[in-house]
Amino acid sequence: MYPFFETICLEKDGFHLLAYHQKRLNDVFLKFYPGEKPWELKKLLQPVPKVQTKTKCRFVYGKDGYQIFYEPYTLRRIEKVRILEKDISYPYKFTDRAEFEKYASLCKDGEMVVFSREGHITDSLVSNVVFFDGKHWITPTTYLLNGVKRQFYLEKHRILEKEITIQDMKSYTHIGFINAMIDLEELVLPITAVEVIHGLEEF
Repeated sequence: MYPFFETICLEKDGFHLLAYHQKRLNDVFLKFYPGEKPWELKKLLQPVPKVQTKTKCRFVYGKDGYQIFYEPYTLRRIEKVRILEKDISYPYKFTDRAEFEKYASLCKDGEMVVFSREGHITDSLVSNVVFFDGKHWITPTTYLLNGVKRQFYLEKHRILEKEITIQDMKSYTHIGFINAMIDLEELVLPITAVEVIHGLEEF
């Protein structure tokens, strides 16, 4: 298994946000493989597969090779969010996600974990998070991974960036999830669906 991966959205009109994925891949090579030439996604993902529905392209790689996988994408159902205080670091998209998988295995169907660090909201198990204040969508400054969709929406001024603590959540009406496969306002829950827990025994 290669140590890094990118999840890229593929639809009828082609790959989405490919330049953002390429930049993140370039940053990985600069950090972990200095002097090595990064893989060129635009070149390696040719010819572009023809798809009828939203498809997940998983590009798994290291400096010595890569693999490409495709699978139809289905938006997960989330009905309840649990905020858990946990100091997790995930600045790059490592394929080793054992820490996340541990908590994912504890979730019941329809549940999602969102982590906090020293009371500051970070990310969910699989995405960046956004909060709606009645006028704007806000994303925490204390993210774990600066996701491509997060970067895109910030640059387009569709979301704003702000420090968000657990105590601040009462100022928001909704929580939403965004990642390469999930668009803004596609997966949204009322803030009343959010519960703060204090340890694994509360799962």
